[in-house]
Amino acid sequence: MNPTEFGRQFLADLMRLPLIFKLFVLYGVGAAGWNSWKARRQAAVIVASAEWPVYKARVVWAQVSDWRHEGEDGPSYLEGLLTYSYTVPGHDLEVGEYRKRFEDEGEADAWARALRDTFVDVRVDPADVTRSVWQETPILTTPSPRVPELDGSRLHEIEAWGAREVLATAVFCVAAVGAFLAAWIQLSCLTGKPLITAETNGAAFFGMHIGAIVCGITVALVAERGKWSRSTWQKSFRTGTRGIAMKILGFYTTVVFFYGWVRMAAHDGDSRYLGILMFSAIWLIFYVGAAASALQAMQHRGSDAS
Repeated sequence: MNPTEFGRQFLADLMRLPLIFKLFVLYGVGAAGWNSWKARRQAAVIVASAEWPVYKARVVWAQVSDWRHEGEDGPSYLEGLLTYSYTVPGHDLEVGEYRKRFEDEGEADAWARALRDTFVDVRVDPADVTRSVWQETPILTTPSPRVPELDGSRLHEIEAWGAREVLATAVFCVAAVGAFLAAWIQLSCLTGKPLITAETNGAAFFGMHIGAIVCGITVALVAERGKWSRSTWQKSFRTGTRGIAMKILGFYTTVVFFYGWVRMAAHDGDSRYLGILMFSAIWLIFYVGAAASALQAMQHRGSDAS
């Protein structure tokens, strides 16, 4: 099927959706557009603030929220809130805020503790002194020296990691095999000849389901509380080359799932190979994420132990 025919069929199916489904799609597109516009606006403010004058601000309070979620089933995160006050000559005292997301509880607590009762540099808009930006510039006061860890505590950490390393290696191996199988199933669906289906290969279908869930849970348990928290695997979606690859894979999964959902909804649930196409895309991102996180934890723990 050529791209033109593919697009025409998809648009026809989109128009065939019931009204409530069309409203749902419209809401999703609108929400994505709104969030994108806000992100672009914030980025533009950050760029423009590079030319604003710098003032010394006193940190009034720095705190961390409880665990939150993006949407109903989105990833969990902590939000750090920094409140600061500053004075511009000829104007009243102003108050500004800065918010930051964290996936690690220990990192978030350390961030808040280091900022309390300190002074920071903020950039203030000369055209509107009530608008300011803190770009995480260095703290103007000398930070407190870090208390060294006890030798016994360090030894216990290294011993504990011995068992975790074995578990992380096992998760990596299982997740790598699962990712290979999911990619193979994806390719077979894209060529129109699905390798398995939910109806004829129920054991393999649910086995891939259970394997993805177990790998995701286990790789979170491999990480310790603190530097490596329950959200360790989420970091593989956000950092470095690995993070870029995971974002691309996430975008691909979203497109595939949306396409399959529209086609199935337009044809009264007649899935053919669309169901396995959608689920194998989800399996792929879960297995790849678990493998990347297990490998990341093994590398960092190995360097920490040495």
